[in-house]
Amino acid sequence: MKIESGQVAVITGAASGIGLAMARAFGGRGLKLAMADVDEKRLAHEVETLRVAGIEAKAFACDVSLPAELEKLKDGTLAEFGRFDIVCNNAGVILPFSPLWEVSTSDWEWILDINLRGIFNGIRTFVPHLVQQGSGHIVNTASMAGVTMIPGNGAYNATKHAAVSLTETLAADLSEAGSAVGATVLCCGLVSTRIRESVLKRSAPAPINMEAIVNPIAKSFISLPPDDVADMVLDAIEKRRLYLFTNPGSEERIRNRIDRLLSDLH
Repeated sequence: MKIESGQVAVITGAASGIGLAMARAFGGRGLKLAMADVDEKRLAHEVETLRVAGIEAKAFACDVSLPAELEKLKDGTLAEFGRFDIVCNNAGVILPFSPLWEVSTSDWEWILDINLRGIFNGIRTFVPHLVQQGSGHIVNTASMAGVTMIPGNGAYNATKHAAVSLTETLAADLSEAGSAVGATVLCCGLVSTRIRESVLKRSAPAPINMEAIVNPIAKSFISLPPDDVADMVLDAIEKRRLYLFTNPGSEERIRNRIDRLLSDLH
């Protein structure tokens, strides 16, 4: 898909991190922005900052776990801009690291609602319109945890594996339907974002030590700036890439996973 000035990008989880970086990148290319997040105060501030920079943007309060709120986002975008061309299902959360058997039912449902149902809700809401108009692109934010595995991160791993599979299936379904709409799954390693703060929004008590949310193994990895990731997203859209791996070392981690799968065939 050729990215052009005047197109419209819809971004969830747009108040910070990768979502905000994508907004800046799209805006820098002349796109109009429908920016959605549950953090209305921070979102309003960032939208105003973009407007001051000459970027046309609109803020929408949106909980992606609720289909009705995605419908409001779609309707509001069409009312404001008359169209949308790119949809980034980017909202996501994480849990404190712990063995899988210690994850509570409420935490499991919470992360599933946002990381998985949020993407499904976005697909259900926006893809029919894109298919009807005959053009567009969907970007679903997964993680390297969607193609590999991180101990102590079981619920997050599961939702991100599902996000990869959903995007693979979406791309295949679009192809089978003869649609020109494209799909990309974003599989990042470490990125400098505020995702750890998402644990404070769940119903369970926040962990006393915020470092409990950081995988000790990951502390040795290099963290990418969100703006670098956003630039890669735009490139992936224009090249119609299904998979986008952003961090150094991704190939080695994927090969290790494949080698393990193949070794257990014998």
